[in-house]
This record gives sequence, C-alpha cells and structure tokens, in this order.
Amino acid sequence: MTQMYFEGDPYLEADRFYQTALEQKDLLVTKLLQPTPEMEAESKSVVFNIVLYSG
Repeated sequence: MTQMYFEGDPYLEADRFYQTALEQKDLLVTKLLQPTPEMEAESKSVVFNIVLYSG
C-alpha cells in the first residue's frame, strides 16, 4: 500500500496510519512548493522523497 500526505490536508488528523507516526509525522508530509515561472500561476508542485526499508 502507498499513502501520500500533503501539507494542509484536513484529513491528516483522522488518518490512523498518520497518527501512528508520533514524532516523525513531518517526514511523511510533503510541502507544497510555489509554481515556477514556466508553470501556470494556480499550479502546485511537490517533491516526494521515497525511502525503501530493507530489513
């Protein structure tokens, strides 16, 4: 299962998996970036850092 969390999402506090992250919640949420000059003014951009655990 894959879950992506976005800054400002009103459903974060109701998400059971998100709630189990405790003090590491900030590692799960991607920050919204400002649009670049070549993007439309209303556009949003995000960067996802995907970490794979091997163990």
